[in-house]
Amino acid sequence: GDFFANAEKALYNLSGVQKVFLFGHIADGNIHIIVGKENDHPSLTKQINDIVYLPLQGIGGSISAEHGIGLHKKSYLYLSRTQAEIKLMECLKQSMDPKQLLNRGKVLH
Repeated sequence: GDFFANAEKALYNLSGVQKVFLFGHIADGNIHIIVGKENDHPSLTKQINDIVYLPLQGIGGSISAEHGIGLHKKSYLYLSRTQAEIKLMECLKQSMDPKQLLNRGKVLH
């Protein structure tokens, strides 16, 4: 609860944010945050992402659940996965895709 209250307040205090929607699968702790913003400027997007993602490491949260990481969350993967987990993911990807034909260079190397 505190995380969402703090994130919502910080987002509304950010210049360029128009609306914040919190919704999702409350029973399993999978909450989505959708932010309506004035523009798609990369600096605004980074500020929003930092507000939402950076606190997650301290509370044991995840930057993504059933949808995967994707390119937009790639730089935040370290917040919810240890280096050992990331290395394991890379090892699994290498073993299943040794020629690196699938999503080359996207999330894992």
